[in-house]
Amino acid sequence: MEISPKDQAAAFIRRANKILCVTQEKTQGDGICSLLAAQMFLTRLGKEVFTIVPHGIEKPFKFLPGSDNTQTDLGDNGDFVISISTKSTEVERVKYTIEDESVDILVTPKTGHFSSSDVNFRQSAGNFDLVLVFDSPNLESLGFLFENHVEIFSTVPIINVSANPANEYFGKINIVEPQKSSTSEILFDFIRENDSFASLLDEKLATILLSGIIESTGSFLENSTTAHSLEAASRLQNLGANQSDIIENIFKKKSLKTLKSWGRVLGNLQVDPVHKITWSNVSKADFEISESVPEDIENISGNLLRFVQNIDLAVLLIEYPERTVIQMRSANLGLNFAELRAIFGGEIVKNGLNIEVPKKNVAEIEGDFLRLLLKFQKKRLGISEDIGLQKVELMPKEEVSPKQTNFAQVSEDFSKSVKPTPPSQIPFIAPFQPHESVEKVEKEKNENIPPGTRSAEVMIDPNNSEIPDWLKKNLPKMGE
Repeated sequence: MEISPKDQAAAFIRRANKILCVTQEKTQGDGICSLLAAQMFLTRLGKEVFTIVPHGIEKPFKFLPGSDNTQTDLGDNGDFVISISTKSTEVERVKYTIEDESVDILVTPKTGHFSSSDVNFRQSAGNFDLVLVFDSPNLESLGFLFENHVEIFSTVPIINVSANPANEYFGKINIVEPQKSSTSEILFDFIRENDSFASLLDEKLATILLSGIIESTGSFLENSTTAHSLEAASRLQNLGANQSDIIENIFKKKSLKTLKSWGRVLGNLQVDPVHKITWSNVSKADFEISESVPEDIENISGNLLRFVQNIDLAVLLIEYPERTVIQMRSANLGLNFAELRAIFGGEIVKNGLNIEVPKKNVAEIEGDFLRLLLKFQKKRLGISEDIGLQKVELMPKEEVSPKQTNFAQVSEDFSKSVKPTPPSQIPFIAPFQPHESVEKVEKEKNENIPPGTRSAEVMIDPNNSEIPDWLKKNLPKMGE
């Protein structure tokens, strides 16, 4: 009889005494919650647990129990190791003497001699029996923790728990379930389905696990929400999980700096309803105006999909010192982010892709990025190459001439490609307008009017030279 990964993991946990729990360096809310839940669960089993959150617990999750018991690194836990390379010279014998204020180690070579260049020093993290890695696509995503402690991850058994479809199954035991909404949901099932573990579930542990599910599903508004995740949430509430506290801390409580930075994001928001994309950016100037920093943005990129209807992709470009981060998110479960990664590089995350471009600011990147994204969408949606970027600006702003970047070797002038181009037919796809009631849209559906052919009210000043000729010809002027 084949033993399931969950049964194997339970056996390893029972035998282990000292356990290391970690998540990726670029922590996600779900990763933090699953870590804190594992910390509480394992501690209740009587295990010695070390929980590492590389850059600390983010403010929205500090209300959760156990958030004060985490570390940012393994620190000085363990032995001080003196390593001597024997690549060129073999060792005959080793002995040491302890003096009043020193320890002298004598290493005798069989032939030749050792030099100072053969000697390395490092701090050992100690002896762990087991490593649990949560919400991480691969070991490299652990960042400096993996780089500084390779010996742990190469010698200690690893249990890999993740809902990320890009997971590389790097553990000795892999509990990877992409059909689940979150790593927290997977961990809850693991605990609940094991009779000896289920008794440890209580109000505190349930609140941590429900926090991960709610954060990962956007409070059950995202497409990652399933019947199973709703059932899990219901079970956790029956155990006493405090949903109102979770919503209040994760979604409602925002600092003034975060609200100001979100204002800049929404102020810069633009929409192309034909290519089904919406995008925004926050530059260094935006952060200066809002008196905020990139870390104050929090997770707004996924929320952009809720602000605009009938959109496949939401993009946010965030300018950091010496680099720009591009966050792409989609509610379209059929969209293949592996294809986008093949074009832009980056790292696949839940519902999207994160791209980091060093030594470039937003103005240098945005033009080329949009050009390549449009090309991708044209191919996906079967849109004519003659149709350029169709910008429906939600708030007017000054045009910025993007500079050439090295996203791709493109020789065409991007400024030409974003000039208004007549769509293939009018009326064209447009966002819901104020005059369009839900009843009207439903009526159009019943009358078999193709979706996406709703009209947009436009007032045209015939003296405005910026209005393109194709729009003047097809729509009436004021007063007609």
